[in-house]
Amino acid sequence: MAGRHTIPKFDRILLIRCGSDVEDRLWDFPAAPEDSSNLVFLHGDAVESADRLKTLAVRSHAASFQVCRTSWCRRHPGRAPAPPFELSTLTRLIASIAAGAGRVDSDGLSGACCSQGSGDGGYLLEIAFAPDSPRQAEETVEWLLAAASLELDVRVLFSAGGLAHLRGEFAPAWRQFIDFDLAGLYAQTGNRVDPLDVDARCIEPSDAIGLRGDRRQVILL
Repeated sequence: MAGRHTIPKFDRILLIRCGSDVEDRLWDFPAAPEDSSNLVFLHGDAVESADRLKTLAVRSHAASFQVCRTSWCRRHPGRAPAPPFELSTLTRLIASIAAGAGRVDSDGLSGACCSQGSGDGGYLLEIAFAPDSPRQAEETVEWLLAAASLELDVRVLFSAGGLAHLRGEFAPAWRQFIDFDLAGLYAQTGNRVDPLDVDARCIEPSDAIGLRGDRRQVILL
């Protein structure tokens, strides 16, 4: 578990889950000011970019470059990423966020988001994309599994295309979190009448705005 090891605290974290335009996101990521540290973390489809990003990463002043171990090993079994990238875990990343990251920039399949810890509540995972494959769906579920292992106050908001995670073959993986009372699941449905296969709490767009504002950090997956 993450608690057995020292969890580093970062002032700013850039999470990249989208495999396109990764170079631009890394190039725009600012150098860490003196006496502060940054982290770049690749997860999901973005881990495919690690090899071609190594030269750009070496030139950057970010404190640490990490690749999700599970995502990497699914795609490159038996091989480590090229330095300066190091293997790490979602659990350690989430623990670093909970340790007090001042800002979390998410560049995910749902879009881009900047969260600066303005709320007093726990954490919000927001999912607004429909998975293209079972692997994408699985790697999204793993976020909540990692957060649940740390016993954090985490809620999940599904909106737009993200509602597809709550239907059909993808639904059982999310249903378990409600069955075992591990996290609150919210579906921004608005006027939609299509049924969901998970008993998530359906909310209006105005309620979703309030939910985002209440959370300490919002991570857009």
